[in-house]
Amino acid sequence: MGKENLIKGIILTVIGVSLAWESIGYLIGIRVSDIAIVAVPFLAGGVVLAGLGGKILIEDLWARWCFKNPIFVDLPPLSEVEDILRRAKAGDAEAQYMMSTLHSAGHGVVKDAQEAFRWTQLAANGGDKMAQFLMGNAYRELGNGLPIDLNQALEWYHKAADQGYALACLSLSGMYEQECVPKDLAKAKAWYDKGVAIVKKDAEAGDRDGQNLYGLLYKLGMFGHPQDYEKAKEWYSKAANQGDAMAMLNLGYMYRLGEGVPKDEKQAIEWFSKAVKVEGKQFFSQFDFWTHLKIRFPQLVRG
Repeated sequence: MGKENLIKGIILTVIGVSLAWESIGYLIGIRVSDIAIVAVPFLAGGVVLAGLGGKILIEDLWARWCFKNPIFVDLPPLSEVEDILRRAKAGDAEAQYMMSTLHSAGHGVVKDAQEAFRWTQLAANGGDKMAQFLMGNAYRELGNGLPIDLNQALEWYHKAADQGYALACLSLSGMYEQECVPKDLAKAKAWYDKGVAIVKKDAEAGDRDGQNLYGLLYKLGMFGHPQDYEKAKEWYSKAANQGDAMAMLNLGYMYRLGEGVPKDEKQAIEWFSKAVKVEGKQFFSQFDFWTHLKIRFPQLVRG
């Protein structure tokens, strides 16, 4: 994932919009008999080019956002950035992962996706499980300039999963169920069950991320895990009461769609508004709910 897609998308979009705009202007001032000869082909071509350029731009931005923001993290105070950098340079894997996050957000350092990825690689090689999970994402489908390599993705997910990282376990489950050749449903279920056990333990210990994810597992009901909207709401509520914006969005959508509760647009808006107050308008307005859900739980939401 370099600059090529971004430049290509911008060029195609600009050319397409220009052609479409000029064609519309031409249509306004010419005879009807001339339309099919000149204006319509240019208009159609302009629309196609603009659409193609926009698609490339959206896919490129989506890949960058997915890789940089698999979960929401609390950024440290700016006063701590210098110390984090010092520890990262000394080989502290946790600090290296934090440097990746800082460069992704432009928090106290230059916002730079490639520099963020460099720190992610260092952290993953140093044993940081979150960075290892991200490397699995990168080799699997999310880019950052790396070719898709499912064997490498499996290797990195296994490293993170072996350290008890639930999302890596669930990602392995998804790969063995859908992407590996041949598929291995026994392994898929085994990794899913291990991921669920970790999430359950975290949720019951009061971890709000675990509570939110546990709610999602109850909502989806995969590999024999019971689908239970009431339980989903219960765990979402526990996380939301601890200030988790994703859990607030999950509750809002339950009320909006009538999933296990009566449809209630007022309740939905109330929960959405709470999420905005917690994370700010950018959290809610730039990326829709399903995008956030895919980012945070990439293997659990399909389509």
